[in-house]
Amino acid sequence: MSTNIKLDAERTILGSILLDQRRLYDCAALRPEYFGLQAHQQIFAAMLALNDKGRQIDTVTLTDALGDKADAMILSDLLNGTVERPNVKGWAEIVRDAAQRRYLSNSCQSVIAKLQDPANDTDGLIDEQESLLLRLRAAGTVQTARHVKEVMPTVLNEMVRQWKHKGELVGLTTGIETLDYTTTGIRPGEYWVIGAAPSRGKTVFGAQIVASNACQGVPSLVFSYEMSKEQFVKRLIPNHSGIPAEKVRDFRNARETQIKEAGEAGAQIAQWPFWVCDPEGMTAHELCAVAKLHIRRHGIKLIVVDYLQIIDGEEREIRTRVGAVSNTLRSLAKTEQVSVVALSQLRRPQDENERPTMFHLKESGDIEAHAHTICLIYRPKDEQGRWSGCDEIIVAKQREGLVGSEPVLLDAHRLWFAPRMGKQ
Repeated sequence: MSTNIKLDAERTILGSILLDQRRLYDCAALRPEYFGLQAHQQIFAAMLALNDKGRQIDTVTLTDALGDKADAMILSDLLNGTVERPNVKGWAEIVRDAAQRRYLSNSCQSVIAKLQDPANDTDGLIDEQESLLLRLRAAGTVQTARHVKEVMPTVLNEMVRQWKHKGELVGLTTGIETLDYTTTGIRPGEYWVIGAAPSRGKTVFGAQIVASNACQGVPSLVFSYEMSKEQFVKRLIPNHSGIPAEKVRDFRNARETQIKEAGEAGAQIAQWPFWVCDPEGMTAHELCAVAKLHIRRHGIKLIVVDYLQIIDGEEREIRTRVGAVSNTLRSLAKTEQVSVVALSQLRRPQDENERPTMFHLKESGDIEAHAHTICLIYRPKDEQGRWSGCDEIIVAKQREGLVGSEPVLLDAHRLWFAPRMGKQ
């Protein structure tokens, strides 16, 4: 496409908005930086600012808004040849497409230049380019409001589908039948937070959620910041074999039958649609780029992140950083319509048997606001300082359901939470 056609498209869009301010809403896909001419970028940015303030857009208000940047000749030229009812959406698509091509060309040239330096890591450059491409695709998405009559059929159809399949779980399983009944499972688009004080079983519960779904063929992805890929996968073996967790951790004195049993369990787990990443220094935005890549390649439906407070970010203050990370994961669940479960540390209680609440979520109150559902692990001890066996999963928040607690028991040999009969 020639430069003249692109500039004509830009002039037509800006001139049309001057004629009818409502045309601005036909340009929802555009940003100021999409315009090729710097003067056009400045004019469009000024138009957006005036509209946001509820002011009229015309040559007078634009000249005032632009100040020293104003060019009377360019402003008057915008109206020359502009038809009364142009196809603004079509011209906006031309401008957006041209901007995306420029962005793609520049990013490719940047990578090519970096490839000339042997010191640059190839895998890092590939990751950088993938992240740029995902950002480019996201920038081309236009979000518009839909009338309720368009949305209602989807809502009613989903309700009828649930009614026809009364015995089926609505979302993905937690691996605990009683908790599934209370919450209806982890639904697509939902962001869950599993909170626990250190050494109370949050990673066990996260691994249980992954294993319970992956073994049923649900494509699952884990970001394990706290432990290596091998350490995380090793935690799956005790529950899918008869080998106790403590034996799996130290296999030096294993019996020959246990070696065979571990091999069989490992072969079974290896068939699951399950991917695990042990990032070092990966920010939340980089995590999302990797997650979206796997969603497109492998159809990922479940993402588990272990754990919130350890993820890097640009924010220096830890409360701000954790809040930003949590919001990024919430957005990932919503935009990609996948189930996202983030593990979170709770503050160490002053009393070991203090029941956790959402106020114990470490570092950020934003976590509470972002999550659809928050489950807190409670494991009290007896007078001798041993685990009492009266464990609970406390549903502290459920945006569309009841809160309460489910009696469970953490089997330390199997590394698995199971329902416990009777509340105590």
